[in-house]
Amino acid sequence: MRQVSRSLGVSLGAVRGVVRRLGAQCVLVQEELLRGVEPERLLRVQLDGFRTFAGSQHEPLDLHTLVLGNGFFVGIDAAPLRRSGRMTEGQRRERELRERRLGRPDPRARERSVERLLRRWLGLLPGGSRPVLATDEEPSYGRVVSRLGGGLRHVRVSSRARREDRGHPLWRTNCEHRLLRHARADHKRETLSFGKRLWGLMDRAYIFVVWRNLVKGVSERTAEGSRTTPAMQLGLARGPVAPEELFRRRRFPRIVGLPRELEPVYLGTVRARPREKIRAAGFNSVF
Repeated sequence: MRQVSRSLGVSLGAVRGVVRRLGAQCVLVQEELLRGVEPERLLRVQLDGFRTFAGSQHEPLDLHTLVLGNGFFVGIDAAPLRRSGRMTEGQRRERELRERRLGRPDPRARERSVERLLRRWLGLLPGGSRPVLATDEEPSYGRVVSRLGGGLRHVRVSSRARREDRGHPLWRTNCEHRLLRHARADHKRETLSFGKRLWGLMDRAYIFVVWRNLVKGVSERTAEGSRTTPAMQLGLARGPVAPEELFRRRRFPRIVGLPRELEPVYLGTVRARPREKIRAAGFNSVF
């Protein structure tokens, strides 16, 4: 964003404000898309977590993605986590200092995140349907599915299975995660561009989701695949949507019908830590 501000000759705050508005609008665009999908097309989905950071490497999070077999994103949600694994004494002290200042994340954040995604997905399906969810062997996924019930078939795939094989049940999810790391500098490993606040990370994540669903082709291997988006395959668009067309009209949460659990993402008030300060609050007045 600093490079954009220098290239355009505007302030960094102006660029941040535009990205904040685009992120909020993309939340509403995604909701409109989901309302237009035929429910029968949503019966088989893949769920997995994408490890990244917001704030510093002492504040990891799982970005959970719910994806169809053609790469269409059904939903995305963040679960802030406590740093774990092998650490030096200095890293442990730094973690304690940051936790005293910012607070510890919810120990059940992963389950709550997955449950939000799955409840919203199941709410789009017709009654009496037999949905299928494919995941790896993460225990929290199984606990959430057990609580939801409702005839949901849970396909668990070994975490050791080679995901690069196209026959793998989670191949598409892994492919989308690779694209996300490739397209977004804030998710590259050992980067200086990691998300400084969770609200900014989610704004850019929703911009990516809308770009993936409506603009990016399903494959770069063929000319036809590069011109065919996931939304086109679902009958939601006639062709790749240009940004000018996508944002030609402004959307409003009351008209679109924004779910309550997405209001913090839309307003830019979502936090990675309980006592984290939200500097994006000044942008909320534009909505």
